[in-house]
Amino acid sequence: MKKITKAKLYTKFFAAIILFMGVSINSFGQCPTVTDPVQSFCDIDVPKIADLVATDNGGGIKWYSTATSTTPLSSTVGLANGNVYFADDNSGTCGTRQSVTVEIFGVPFGLGFQGVCVDHPEEATIADLYAVGNDLQWYNVESGGSPLDPTTILVDSTIYYVDQSNPNTGCRTSRLSVFVNVGLVPVPTGDALQIFCADSQPTVADLVASGTNNWYSTLSSRSPLALSTPLVNGQSYFATTFDPPCESTERLEVTVEIVQPNNPGGNGEIEICESGLVSTGSINLFDGLLGGPDTNGTWSGPLPTSNGNTGTVNVTSMTPAGSPYIFTYEVSSEHCPTNTATVSIIIVASPDPGTNGSLTLCSNSTAQDLFQSLGGTPEPGGMWSPALTSGTGVFDPTLDAAGIYTYTVQGVPPCGDVSATVEVIVNPEADPGTNGNLTLCFDSGPTNLFNSLGGSPQSGGTWSPALASGTGVFNPSVDTDGTYTYSVSGISPCGIATATVTVTTIPAPDPGTNGSLILCSNDASADLFESLGGTPETGGVWTPALTSGTGVFDPSVDTAGIYTYTLQGPAPCGAGSATVNVTVNPEAEPGTDGNLELCFDSTPTNLFDSLGGSPQSGGTWSPALASGTGIFDPSVDVEGVYTYSVSGNSPCGIATANVTVTVNPIADAGSSTSLILCSHDATQDLFESLGGTPETGGTWSPALASGTGVFDPSIDASGIYTYTVQGIAPCGDASATVNVTVNPGSEPGINGNLTVCVDSAPEDLFNSLGGTPQTGGTWSPALASGTGVFDPSVDAAGVYTYTIAGISPCGDATATVTVTVNPLANPGTSSSLILCSHDAAQDLFNSLGGTPDTGGVWSPALASGTGVFDPSQDAPGIYTYTVQGLAPCGQASATVEVTVNPGVEPGTDGNATFCIDSTPEDLFNSLGGNPQSGGTWSPALASGTGVFDPSVDAEGVYTYTIVGISPCGDATATVTVTISELSDAGTSSSLTLCSTDAPQDLFDSLGGTPKTGGVWSPALASGTGIFDPSQDTAGIYTYTVQGIAPCGEASATVEVSINPEADPGTDGALLVCVESAPEDLFTSLGGTPESGGTWTPALTSGTGVFDPSIDAAGVYTYTVSGLSPCGAASSTVTVSIDPLPEAGSGGRLAICTNDAPQDLFDRLGGTPDLGGTWSPTLASGNGLFDPTQDNAGTYTYSVTTACGTDSATVVVAIIPEPDISGLTLSADTICLDDAIDINLSGASQLADGNYSLNYSLSGANITEQTINVTISSGSTVINIPASQLTNIGTTTFTILNLLDPVTNCGTASGTLPTVDFNVEQAPTPELITDGDAFCIDDAPTIADLTSNLTNPDHITWFDALENGTPYPEDTPLVDGNTYYAANSSTNGCTTGIRLAVTISIDTCEPLEIIIPDGFSPNGDNINDDFLIKNLRELYPNFQLQIYNRYGNILYKGDINTPNWDGRSNQGREVGSGLLPVGVYFYILELKDTNNKTIQGRVYLSR
Repeated sequence: MKKITKAKLYTKFFAAIILFMGVSINSFGQCPTVTDPVQSFCDIDVPKIADLVATDNGGGIKWYSTATSTTPLSSTVGLANGNVYFADDNSGTCGTRQSVTVEIFGVPFGLGFQGVCVDHPEEATIADLYAVGNDLQWYNVESGGSPLDPTTILVDSTIYYVDQSNPNTGCRTSRLSVFVNVGLVPVPTGDALQIFCADSQPTVADLVASGTNNWYSTLSSRSPLALSTPLVNGQSYFATTFDPPCESTERLEVTVEIVQPNNPGGNGEIEICESGLVSTGSINLFDGLLGGPDTNGTWSGPLPTSNGNTGTVNVTSMTPAGSPYIFTYEVSSEHCPTNTATVSIIIVASPDPGTNGSLTLCSNSTAQDLFQSLGGTPEPGGMWSPALTSGTGVFDPTLDAAGIYTYTVQGVPPCGDVSATVEVIVNPEADPGTNGNLTLCFDSGPTNLFNSLGGSPQSGGTWSPALASGTGVFNPSVDTDGTYTYSVSGISPCGIATATVTVTTIPAPDPGTNGSLILCSNDASADLFESLGGTPETGGVWTPALTSGTGVFDPSVDTAGIYTYTLQGPAPCGAGSATVNVTVNPEAEPGTDGNLELCFDSTPTNLFDSLGGSPQSGGTWSPALASGTGIFDPSVDVEGVYTYSVSGNSPCGIATANVTVTVNPIADAGSSTSLILCSHDATQDLFESLGGTPETGGTWSPALASGTGVFDPSIDASGIYTYTVQGIAPCGDASATVNVTVNPGSEPGINGNLTVCVDSAPEDLFNSLGGTPQTGGTWSPALASGTGVFDPSVDAAGVYTYTIAGISPCGDATATVTVTVNPLANPGTSSSLILCSHDAAQDLFNSLGGTPDTGGVWSPALASGTGVFDPSQDAPGIYTYTVQGLAPCGQASATVEVTVNPGVEPGTDGNATFCIDSTPEDLFNSLGGNPQSGGTWSPALASGTGVFDPSVDAEGVYTYTIVGISPCGDATATVTVTISELSDAGTSSSLTLCSTDAPQDLFDSLGGTPKTGGVWSPALASGTGIFDPSQDTAGIYTYTVQGIAPCGEASATVEVSINPEADPGTDGALLVCVESAPEDLFTSLGGTPESGGTWTPALTSGTGVFDPSIDAAGVYTYTVSGLSPCGAASSTVTVSIDPLPEAGSGGRLAICTNDAPQDLFDRLGGTPDLGGTWSPTLASGNGLFDPTQDNAGTYTYSVTTACGTDSATVVVAIIPEPDISGLTLSADTICLDDAIDINLSGASQLADGNYSLNYSLSGANITEQTINVTISSGSTVINIPASQLTNIGTTTFTILNLLDPVTNCGTASGTLPTVDFNVEQAPTPELITDGDAFCIDDAPTIADLTSNLTNPDHITWFDALENGTPYPEDTPLVDGNTYYAANSSTNGCTTGIRLAVTISIDTCEPLEIIIPDGFSPNGDNINDDFLIKNLRELYPNFQLQIYNRYGNILYKGDINTPNWDGRSNQGREVGSGLLPVGVYFYILELKDTNNKTIQGRVYLSR
């Protein structure tokens, strides 16, 4: 078969023109003669001068590169292709030399990477590979091996090798390596007929063939189909195997068949009344399917069927509870998936209204639901007649008449309605009248209570409680106020009726008894009412009137005296009065607050003089001063706030004023000392040399150079320096001195350096020290000389230290000398260098022998300015390299002798462009520069010279070579030859299009192999070669391709014809009823369709007439054939078949008043269609029934289709929820492990009976449970077991739902009743630290042990951990015994675990206070405060003061103050408030009977 991609083969003819040149026979008969002026070799032989052939005529043979050169070529010099060599004898004096032109054949010309595309592996052979050469032979090894036959099958990804033969000698050349890829694209395989189902549109992507494919519409079409292209029934498609860049030539043909899907029909439903099952017997399920189902299906379901696809089933065993019975009809075929439809059989239960009942009520009874009076198990949701006022079944004796009421339950079709009755009797109630009230004065006469009843009460009733009169006559002098009940008995079932009279007796007014009041002149206002005796009533009037206008007396504005309180009694009762005698005493005067500031050494001062205002004398001061009076002595009294108190006349209290005393400390400069320094010591702060604890912030004199207290021995003089601290007024300054002595330091000089050569004479290192060093020091490490003399031939380079011993306190001093020993310079050894004149520049350094140092200098100087020799610029000769030694070492030199031989000149690279039909030209003319003649060209040209003929020679790179003289190599230049192809516009052709075809590129219609980039005329609308039949006109279009210079242009034409498209009209739609008459689909098409088309899928009529009773709904395609090349055109009619409307069957809904809305659709029987409407309209606007908004009654559901309207009804009854109004819950506190009773009461509206109660516990205990409870008279007890109460704490009990099991209505949607109760367990007692230790002298008892507990409630001690015998409180404790404490709460709940305490009784020492000498407030909970042990227990009245070293008070504390934690509580905080580390002073006043005071110091550390 034909291959897709073949390497383009070129045939190359090589011709050798042998030129016979006359040879002049000179007079020297010993000169060699050349018989073969052109000598041919193969590159693989690596030919040399020794391989050239000439006849030795006795003088020997020497070969030269030119006819006149004087230097013979070495026999080992390689030959260069195209070079001319000249023969002479050994003397070189032959005169005219005979020449030999050398021809060397190398590797053939070809591409190093070649690919072959084939449909079958055996089609790729050696013959497909491309190379240019003579007698080519291919191999599978780089060397050796046997040539491969041209029919040898190629192996993919393999390297093959090709050589050529020398046509003159027959030798073979080296080989060209070619990497070969074989692109295998076999013809795809697959099923010739591929069948698809029409249930989903199959596309080209669904076609199956082996490998990676392109699919085409014809056997020869060039454009592959898109994978999304829809498949057409009956059409063929063609597949290739595609593996870029290869594609198979042959194509697999696949014909497509599209079959219709399986049709099981539509889902159906059959309803049967439960009472008609026996009479019905069996039914055929197939009759229940909708549409036109296939008849090849099978049935499956809960009961066996018979008669194949008919599906006959016996229904007599079916029940409503088992409904629906769903049977599945399954239709299968080979190529389409199985489809199913179902028929559901629903057994409708007969309605149950219950049995007849009766009801007797009292005329004042609460409304009753007649439904509760029906017998049996009636269904809710029925209707009562005659209608009741409530609109439901609730009978209200105050509104509805007694009689017989009929309850009718509507049957769901096909079942009918059923009824039952309730007979109602109403008896009248008793009439005790209405409640009344009677108000009497305490002295009124007797009155009959009957006269105070409202309405028309019946006589003959009884009063309770009984009155003193024995009748209904009330006497206020003997009967008590209150409510009296009048009771009248009614006729059963009417009970006793009652009314009440509430009697109120107005007592005489009570103004209280006389009182008195003594006030201070500065007291707040007082209400005189509170000074009256007895229990006076409010609302009276005071005389004389007070300034406040009420009974409030203000001693600052009202006068002392007697004030009368008068209270008016309600009519007919009179008034009463009482008095208050008011006395006002003056207040005391202590003056106003003052301040006093003293020095620690000031004279005593009377604090009275520091008070402001006009204080009374004779008052007292606190705290007490050491003087026992108001005299303050700063040497013994502490600073602080002192209070002056003056007593007033009762009831005036003590009045006070304060004097705040501040005592400033004496300045502290520390104590005098001395300081000895060395002259080179670092600076010293003289403050650190002061003794004692000097204060910072003082000044030094005389002034130091630093301007502070820092002494610098290198600047400041020895002597006495005075430190002065300024005192805080009124305290004076303080001073101390430091006597400074400075001793001189030793002088070793300053560090130095010494550099010597390895051959230098010894030197004394002392001379290398800087400065003015002292003599007599020592050197380390020790030198070979034993002194400071350094000898570079024996001592090592390094750092040598010179040390001078210092005078105390000055230490030793050192200086160093760093010795460096430099090596001698090394220029390497002399050598020589031979270069070619065109060689690259060379660094002469690389030609030196040995290991020369870098950095030397060359002379004479080179053009580069460095050691780089450039043969094109520098002259041959001897060049000297001189290396300068590191001082003090001298320089050294070496030489390089340079020889430069001349190079050859092939010119520079050039380019030549030919047309394939151009005349031959000499490539030498295309070289640049000034090339030497006599060179050779490779590869060889057909002319045998440098003349290039584009008709026979191949384009490419041709190399011109001139042979060089050693060491100069051959020199080459290239000419790159390009052959421009003749322009190719292809061959003329024609193209026929359809008017609706997509635009086409006319280029694809040209014959031959036209080149791209041409121009079309006349111009097309696209501006390119794209022809658009909707815009461009038919005609002849010319394609012109411009040739690449120097080649001319070419043209070809395409004649275009356009045919009109077919018109199937536009898409349409048709809606019919399943029972409609047949219709022609053609009339449903839009536009102006052509007649004579075909319809798919085919209709039963065989034409375009659609019959909804037998044809399936769907999309029908109308296809009209077009004139070639116009394809068929199609449009569609989408047919929809409306089924008969199905509203389902009737249903019922009984819904509670608090239920969530429900969808009435869910109550319809059968399989109703969605999308219907409800009437009457519901509040939701759809079928959602909301019992809070919608009324009970009958609701109709209607479904309308093209086939008509179908309806069904749902009867709704609303059932009231249980009424829990008035319900309350109560519960008591319980102990852990006990159950609890929750009392439910007040739910008097609930009917007696059993209820399902759902409750939750939250808080300390969590659960949710449902239990049954019995409610009687609105009350019940709910027991919560102990197993649900496992945690102590507050637990909330919540009723989530109270469900009436008869109506199935609950209270879940309303307010949830709750009650909280507490589950208790007394905590286990805890023992204080050391609470188990007692002193023997204290004779401890059980009561003492109890007092050592931290959280006792009601403690009982036992002799065992569990059970055991309790101890009385006065039981003496026994050393080593263990006692067990149980705690109990006020509710009697005990601890879970008893506390075990083992007693230790020892002989105790008297308690003493222990004062620590330091503490560390760093937050580690260890010694974080200044804790004086036992202080608070022994001296509860103590006072503690803390001072800094300046006498400033920082802390004051007593029994109510936390221990000192290293912070100031006296307003002296700085920064974070943390006081610095240091020594602080305390004054502790014990305030005991001896008034003892303790002073000391404490160290604060962090």
